[in-house]
Amino acid sequence: MKAQQRYTPSIPALAHRGRRALVAWAFAALTAGTAHAGVWTAIGPRGDFGPTIGEACNGRVASIQIDVRNHELYVGASSGGLWRTDPTTGLPPLWQDLGQQLPHPSVGAIALHPVFFNDILVGTGDSGREFDALGGFNGGAGMFHTTDAGAHWAQVLALSPQNPAPTTFYRILYVPGSADTILAATSSGLLRSVLGPNGPWNTMTNGAFTDLVFDPFNSSTAYAFVINGPVGTGIYKSVNAGQSWSLIRAVSGTVLRGAVAVCRHTAGVVVSSWEAAVTVNNKTNVNVIDVIKSVDGGVNWPSIAGAVAGAGGQADVMVIAVAPNDPNQVYVGSTQLWWTLNNGVNWETTGPLPITHHGDITQLYFDPLDDSALWFCSDAGVYRYHLGDTQSASFNGNNAGGLQISQFYKVDAIGNLRFGAMQDDGIIGSLDGGSTWKSFHTDAYLVDGGSVAITSPDNVNPAFWFIYGISQGSYPVARGQFNGSITTVITPDPSLKVSGLAYDRLSNRIFTVKWNGPSGSELNSYPPGANSASDGTLESTGPQGVEGISGSYFDGQTFFQWVKAFRNVVQPPSFNVLVYRRAGAVWNRTQAMIGTPGESNTVNEVTASRQWPGEAWATLNGASGDAKVFHSNDYGVTWTDISGDLTGLAVGGVNTIAISPFDNNELYIGTGRGGVFRSAGFLSDGRRHWAAFQDGLPLVSVTNMKYVVDEMRTGTDKLVIGTYGRGMYERALDRVGPVYVDLRQIFPPWLGTLDLPYPTMPIGISSTLPGARLLLNGALNYSGAAHLNAPMTIGSYGTPAHLGP
Repeated sequence: MKAQQRYTPSIPALAHRGRRALVAWAFAALTAGTAHAGVWTAIGPRGDFGPTIGEACNGRVASIQIDVRNHELYVGASSGGLWRTDPTTGLPPLWQDLGQQLPHPSVGAIALHPVFFNDILVGTGDSGREFDALGGFNGGAGMFHTTDAGAHWAQVLALSPQNPAPTTFYRILYVPGSADTILAATSSGLLRSVLGPNGPWNTMTNGAFTDLVFDPFNSSTAYAFVINGPVGTGIYKSVNAGQSWSLIRAVSGTVLRGAVAVCRHTAGVVVSSWEAAVTVNNKTNVNVIDVIKSVDGGVNWPSIAGAVAGAGGQADVMVIAVAPNDPNQVYVGSTQLWWTLNNGVNWETTGPLPITHHGDITQLYFDPLDDSALWFCSDAGVYRYHLGDTQSASFNGNNAGGLQISQFYKVDAIGNLRFGAMQDDGIIGSLDGGSTWKSFHTDAYLVDGGSVAITSPDNVNPAFWFIYGISQGSYPVARGQFNGSITTVITPDPSLKVSGLAYDRLSNRIFTVKWNGPSGSELNSYPPGANSASDGTLESTGPQGVEGISGSYFDGQTFFQWVKAFRNVVQPPSFNVLVYRRAGAVWNRTQAMIGTPGESNTVNEVTASRQWPGEAWATLNGASGDAKVFHSNDYGVTWTDISGDLTGLAVGGVNTIAISPFDNNELYIGTGRGGVFRSAGFLSDGRRHWAAFQDGLPLVSVTNMKYVVDEMRTGTDKLVIGTYGRGMYERALDRVGPVYVDLRQIFPPWLGTLDLPYPTMPIGISSTLPGARLLLNGALNYSGAAHLNAPMTIGSYGTPAHLGP
């Protein structure tokens, strides 16, 4: 007799060869409404992590300011808010998060009020570097102002369709000597207010102002680098505190970004650098860098680029600085750092170690209170370099009080294990729930982490597989152990993209999806100890364009794949989700197009049920930007839209979804611009209702989510999320989880959890606390005592369980 029917409470009538099992049933309905415990808690990674050779890093910093009154250091993260510390107390610094209430997570520019402490103005947006490609934050939302160090924020730039917010703020500066006049260099022009942060703000000059600086010898004089300004691209100058501007040095070519700086103690010295896309040897869009210098306030501009000329940079980073006490020392930052100590006669670079610790330099900022200290901001955090040293000092902090600004693509979590794949900062893992972290690399430099899957949940030395190196054009797949070495298993040609992996615990194999461009796609599997691609098995081939993969929790015979970008699919597209089901030696494939016909319907994730093999949920972005969730209970043959009242909310796309193992109506989603939502019942018209589940979580793009069952069944299941700019968070859920049993679980450890069930029913019964639940999977043959000594609820999950022969 089946122990449980689908969607019904697990209160079966038990029988064993006609003998009735005397069981006192204790049942408490677990619904979405009970999952309210706690608030979101940041679990890291905080502070520095990186290879042992010295690349200390955390995440992407876009802006920096130092308060000259008390030397407090402020940094704005590309997608992780605003932070403050006192750098004079020594290392490691203790960082204070001022951006918990900030309505936009990207801080591209910072201005500190010259009179009032805790009065801070920020401009949002960081030239596309805050974008997670999953319906998240792409561009800024204007300026925001606080007078109480971030406890409250107000938007101070009036927005309208005719006056949209600039996508990027590069600099915000108070006019020297004024507490009311402010200039803002933005992607949409030079903005100016004479009445402080609350404005009104007026556009003085059009064009993309990618840098701005005042002359320290004349508070009315300012220089800016402007792209596509009113009379062209190049260096502009104002002699009336930004009210009007004139072009003093034109720059030709397609300029991507430019920078300008002045010497603090030598009058008339101005330096500038830019990156342009040019044609070289019949190849277009080759990025080159030039550096020029004026010693007469911008009248003459000889080039001092020397060896830097022609060096490739990166369009979204370009900065320059000149030493305050030596105008012959010039520093240029882009994908790496170049510097000259003799006015361009010789240039040096460490490319990027050991001074910069990372590529993509976003700021070079000489300390206003220390002429020998040069601050670096980059994709790895913030560092201080004293001129002449061979190393810089990281100010990211440590795991107790450091910055937490990492950008995650994927996470995996079981028990106390936490693993993640990060933008530009590789793979990271923790054995203790995020208290301490370790990073993993295959070479000296950090690269993108694409995906990660735990393949052996050992609490001491877990094994895992991961994809890395995405920004480098290849998609290698590697495996490792927490305390062991890293082995690269697959190194495909750059055109052959291994873009997703999933571990199946029942077959103990890793399944990957490989996109072969126009040739289609492949479903491959590998043993956990594979050493090369030749150790794999080609399971099946499929159409082109599929990139994501996930598997069933129950049978090892069902895998879901999905399309992330329709540009990679034969047009017009006919599917965005595939389901592979094994039938003997053959894989049957089901294709479906979910979403509104005619929309792009980008699928971000498909997650399988933890209760039933044929059930799954898909999250996606519609062309209108609507957040969408779909549900299937027939192995992907049909899909039902359960978006409900998500439609029309300004939350971006739905990136990720997690489902309670105990109630398939208890759903949690992570969105691109709205944080986390929870399914909270149904509306009067029958549509599903979604409620914000944000307590303690700053506004951030949530890219991936895992539901972690409490191994000890003490009533503290957890949701673990990866964010794009705020690292990892988790939230406790109050409930006592059931004990799981599955005869197919042959690989220890056995913990009685969904991921690690007990292998026999007697062990499960003896491990189930009075009043708790025992859930069975597969054809179980119970031959124990006819009478149980403790009351418990016995039910089934996945494959319906049976009692008796």
